[in-house]
Amino acid sequence: MEPEENDDLKFENELEKLKQQGEFGGKFFEGNADIPPELEAEWLKNVRAYEESYQNAPKKKVGEIIGNPVFTPVSEIDPALIEVELEKIFELLAANNIALDYNDDVPASEIYRFVTEELINHEMDVMDIPGMVNHFIYEEFYPNHAKDIFRQCDSFLIQLFDKKDENLDMKLDRGLVFANGTIMDETEFIEKAKRWFDSYECFRVNKLAYMAPVFDLEQEMGHIDAWFDYDCVLQDGSFTNFSGPGIVYVHYIYGSWLICGMDFPGFKEWALN
Repeated sequence: MEPEENDDLKFENELEKLKQQGEFGGKFFEGNADIPPELEAEWLKNVRAYEESYQNAPKKKVGEIIGNPVFTPVSEIDPALIEVELEKIFELLAANNIALDYNDDVPASEIYRFVTEELINHEMDVMDIPGMVNHFIYEEFYPNHAKDIFRQCDSFLIQLFDKKDENLDMKLDRGLVFANGTIMDETEFIEKAKRWFDSYECFRVNKLAYMAPVFDLEQEMGHIDAWFDYDCVLQDGSFTNFSGPGIVYVHYIYGSWLICGMDFPGFKEWALN
């Protein structure tokens, strides 16, 4: 593409962004400036197609979309055949560009019950966009807060001891409060963590054991008690061991549990000084 044509297309793309913001609301964030303008133009075309389809989309129940099939109640199905019957349902949903995501530990009988008794009565926007699959998530209907807290805290601590700061802020609340009264935002915390990472060759986790998470949805707060045993290893192989009880606090916001405070052996030495 000639430089003049390239500049013209960039201008047209920026104009299209302004038009879409005016028509549909929302905001475009600055992305990679190296994206070829012809690819960005194609992307903007797809965004417009989606928004226009969404604006005019009629609502229908999932059951109506898949042809109003009659399902055998879960109580009348041989447990040994639940998986087979569920697979048939998934094939029917897939044929109508619908998918259901759920955690593996949810029993197949519960997923069958959920789809045949609840999901089929759920209304959704009918959008005519080729290749688009409408995803439902079981946990959005039935959140498992204890499991979510455990996963978030475990993932956060593993990332911390693995010395990985990439996307660490995605797990943190904007404000973190600690037992000694210290308050810091997620940026300051991550900077302290980076300095801690740089102080040691690695961290060697010997034991990380959790109690059951505790939470209060009305207060939107929770915590998980844990036992820590880890070594801070220097480049020469020498190390300092820290072990003992600790705690991680979480805040429920925007539908997710985010880390909002913590204390564990060795924590005060690098984070609260």
